[in-house]
Amino acid sequence: ATMEILEKWTQPIHNWGATLAELSIVFEDQLKDELA
Repeated sequence: ATMEILEKWTQPIHNWGATLAELSIVFEDQLKDELA
């Protein structure tokens, strides 16, 4: 079962660029170190 979940999670995340842009605005301080 774990391997099946991992296979699904290897797929690219739909619209990740827009999601990351919004998260970087909302959580600017928390993401600053992670995105650097």
